[in-house]
Amino acid sequence: MLDGLFSPAVPTMQGQGVLLRMPRGADYESWRRLRHRSRDFLTPWEPSWTTDELSRKAYRIRLMRYRQDARE
Repeated sequence: MLDGLFSPAVPTMQGQGVLLRMPRGADYESWRRLRHRSRDFLTPWEPSWTTDELSRKAYRIRLMRYRQDARE
């Protein structure tokens, strides 16, 4: 609910079987599972992961940064 209040108005794109939009707080569990499963693949581009990389707090920080980037 709060995601809509604090997110900038950004477009979404939808196609056959695909939806592109800004991430939301409710996406945390899906994001965490995907990042966990993809760690070996991501390591060449993200070689150092913090101990709390997949925490809810780290996810909230990412969301804030993404929202800031969208505003700019």
